[in-house]
Amino acid sequence: MVDTGETKEILEKAKRFHLIGIQSKDSIHLACAIAMRCTYFITTDDDLIKKALGIMKIKVIDPISFIKETAK
Repeated sequence: MVDTGETKEILEKAKRFHLIGIQSKDSIHLACAIAMRCTYFITTDDDLIKKALGIMKIKVIDPISFIKETAK
């Protein structure tokens, strides 16, 4: 497990995500995941998955799709 603190880069990314309609808490979590170079961001929030489709640095996916994709 890795922790991250609040950085200028994370806050700037979170603000950009919020501007495209992603909720504030989701924006900060997504920005942290990108800053930590995660490959996947797993969520059950269908609205978040749809809104995050254009974010190319991380794959936002639901748990079932994640299992299907990584079990190959």
